[in-house]
Amino acid sequence: MTIKELIAKLCRKKQSTENTKAIHAKDALGIKGEKLAVNHLKEKGFKIIGERVHVGIDELDIIAIDFSNPMTEQIVFVEVKTRSSNLYGGGKAAVDKRKRKAIIRAAKGYMKANFSKPHAIRFDIIEVTKAEPHSDTFEITHHINAIALPKEIIASGLCKTDLRKR
Repeated sequence: MTIKELIAKLCRKKQSTENTKAIHAKDALGIKGEKLAVNHLKEKGFKIIGERVHVGIDELDIIAIDFSNPMTEQIVFVEVKTRSSNLYGGGKAAVDKRKRKAIIRAAKGYMKANFSKPHAIRFDIIEVTKAEPHSDTFEITHHINAIALPKEIIASGLCKTDLRKR
């Protein structure tokens, strides 16, 4: 499946991100952070192709296509970390080895299920942090290529290491 075919398929299929269960305060903060991250990416020219995508037991917060450089369209897997403060460290620090492995496993499964040929991919982290404890203002920090492309994905043939479009 090509990127354009995937976009067309997803545009036809309404994706529901609403959860019918009661949402706890922490969950609500996380969902708000993900929505802010989606808006941030759209403002930067990204095309969102998936939100809260489940692949097996794992979840990918956001899947987007970065069109900022027409020569290197990339599929971007974005992990969003929302914090009410940086008191206990930023969101990027919370993406530990176990979480990175889960993101990579999910991305690999997603690529296998949706693409027949390799595409340029990368892994970003977006930190969304409340500016002040009782404020509705948030600060967004976008870490591009925050997770190194693992050798196992390169070896699997699921991604291109030469980022030039062909």
